[in-house]
Amino acid sequence: MQNPLPASFIRGGTSKGVYLQRSHLPEKQSEWNPIFLGIMGSPDPDYGRQLNGMGGGISSLSKICVVAPPTPEQKAIGIDVEYTFVQVGIRDTVIDLNGNCGNLSSMIGVYGIDQGICTPSKVVDGHATIRSYNTNTDKLIDTTFPISESGLPVLDLPQASIAGVPGQASQIILDFVNPSGARTGKLLPSGAPINTLEVRSVGTSVKASLVDATNPTVFILHDELAEFLPIDDYVRGAKSAEKQVSKVLEEIRQAGAVAMGLDPAAQSQPKIAFLRQPTEKESSEADIVVHALSMGTLHKAVPMTVGLCLGAASKTKGTIAWDIVQKSKEAGELIRILHPGGVVEVGAEYGSGGSIASAKVVRTAAGANANSVGGAQPNEPSPTSNKRILLVSALYPLSKSKHSLEEYRWWLSNYLGHVKTDVYFFAPPALHDLVLQTRPKSDAEDAKEGSNFFLRLNTTYPTLFDVPPLQGLLPKYEEIHGKDREKSYHSAELYAVWNAKPFFLKEGLREMKETWNREYDYAFWVDAGSFRESPHKYENWPDPARVEEVFAHASSKDSIFIPMHGMPNFKWRKWREEMGPVDQDISEGSFFGGSPKAVEWYTSTFYAYHDHYLSLGHFVGKDQTLINAILLLFPDRFTTVLWRDITQRGFMRTYIGLACGGEWWYYQFFLSDSQTRAEMEKIWLGKQTNRQKKVQEWLVGKPQCPLVPPLTLNEVLTRAFGPYWKPVPATVVPRKHVR
Repeated sequence: MQNPLPASFIRGGTSKGVYLQRSHLPEKQSEWNPIFLGIMGSPDPDYGRQLNGMGGGISSLSKICVVAPPTPEQKAIGIDVEYTFVQVGIRDTVIDLNGNCGNLSSMIGVYGIDQGICTPSKVVDGHATIRSYNTNTDKLIDTTFPISESGLPVLDLPQASIAGVPGQASQIILDFVNPSGARTGKLLPSGAPINTLEVRSVGTSVKASLVDATNPTVFILHDELAEFLPIDDYVRGAKSAEKQVSKVLEEIRQAGAVAMGLDPAAQSQPKIAFLRQPTEKESSEADIVVHALSMGTLHKAVPMTVGLCLGAASKTKGTIAWDIVQKSKEAGELIRILHPGGVVEVGAEYGSGGSIASAKVVRTAAGANANSVGGAQPNEPSPTSNKRILLVSALYPLSKSKHSLEEYRWWLSNYLGHVKTDVYFFAPPALHDLVLQTRPKSDAEDAKEGSNFFLRLNTTYPTLFDVPPLQGLLPKYEEIHGKDREKSYHSAELYAVWNAKPFFLKEGLREMKETWNREYDYAFWVDAGSFRESPHKYENWPDPARVEEVFAHASSKDSIFIPMHGMPNFKWRKWREEMGPVDQDISEGSFFGGSPKAVEWYTSTFYAYHDHYLSLGHFVGKDQTLINAILLLFPDRFTTVLWRDITQRGFMRTYIGLACGGEWWYYQFFLSDSQTRAEMEKIWLGKQTNRQKKVQEWLVGKPQCPLVPPLTLNEVLTRAFGPYWKPVPATVVPRKHVR
């Protein structure tokens, strides 16, 4: 076994996972990923069974908990142990630290005592309570379980059973401390226990309880849905009802999200669940019946956080859940919830301030194994799979534009409907549906684990002048409009479109890291209307291996890649910083990016010079002119590709012959893998008439699309200005734009 690690393989609730001690792992968290993938046997793209590791081929069996002693500060406030939860991808290499697992949380205290990481600080009647701190969610969780006289956990008492697990075992009470307002800051985000949500597609409305405890959830009534939907057929799994019901439930969920102040485009939150009173037969074992959805799919049981939220709702007077539970003759401290997989017991306690002090659920557990696991490198499906790339785009309609919204809808479909790389997209709320309709949907589990066609839509900014670096600049942009040599078909809105791009790129990276806990090696801005070629073969684009090749040629690994449209005019050799933006088609603004560190630098620098030149009265509406100035000031920071590179063999064949994607889109071909480039060249050749082919072969030989090499910007500027040219000093101090 390569690089063995001490580990315990443990069942907690209805999940199983590997528990590791933090001290046995590398100090740098960035080095954990290959270890975790190797432990679980991921990725397993062909079979999805993880037979080379401890994983079981489904998400509930592909989990890891990293446990550590508390810091002195944590210990001083009563924390016994801390842990980080890790969801490991099965078919891919995704390592997700975004959330927490309630099932595996139930065994943190048991594992902590067993490994000597902590000792019970509270023991009452043979039961120990361990307070853990979850680093993923910044929440406290108490677990209470039986212990022996010697202080060791006892897990084999026939005290409780849970749906999905055979037999009985010791009861473990999992208690989430102060779970109210997990996302919105309030238990009832709307301020009322019941709201009315409009269902415009069917011309009616429904009552809903909007509750935020452990996870915000929209609770609605099963019986009310049954008045206008085949909800019973849907629950039974009838395909004929699935499409109709799912669409309406998503509409209700989105309406609830808006009422809660959440982004309706984010499918993971809020959740939605419909409730009903148990039948007479069911009432002996349950107080309430729930069917919950996760990522648009009917759940086979109930997500733990939804169950806990339902427990809190059941204790909150006036909610739909409260009304149902009040009719139960046997409801006690713990609420019995019947879900498709069985019954789970949850509960909630109110604090003195009127908020939920804790949400509780009963779990059982078993220690499956305590041994060593291999921390070897993960299975590599291909040498190109180890670098993660994020594409960031936006679409904002303009009151004055040379392209119609229908044209953009087509181009957007050509982009989001084919390119499988992760995308973070900005749009106003009015375009929410249009954007989502162009992106193929993955199933719930795939979407959670970052599958193909992963998309996050951000509708935070209604207009481009709501974007932080552009707030309040409309009057200024209207003022400089008169200095635009193309003012007849440009506008202040269009200037905002161009100048918002660096912020959007950086913000997309930040949101993915801080909100979704996804980190990327590279991020690139892509204009939403860039993919105009149809058909095209750009799917896994840009190719990670090709991106690595390009940056290997750069002056620094933290360079920014930006394509060039043409060589700078010789007159710019004497350009100085105080002369302002450089008005020539040199750089392209439709595509740029690099490492997160490079994006950080570029964004700060762009807005520093934007604000500086704007304050001096220069025209900064067209981002390319500002980019050109930054290129001349910081050539060491950039790498590029020059489509019209006359030094390259085959250039004339391309220039006279094939378009190779067009002068503005050559970078798409340039950043593709060899197979995709060959397929695209075949498509372009197929579009030529026989007459065109014969003329071209007679003039320049067989047409082709040469792959020109990447260039550092210093190489380009040396060609343009001569070997003795040096960049002028930069005096403007960059400032950072962060929310």
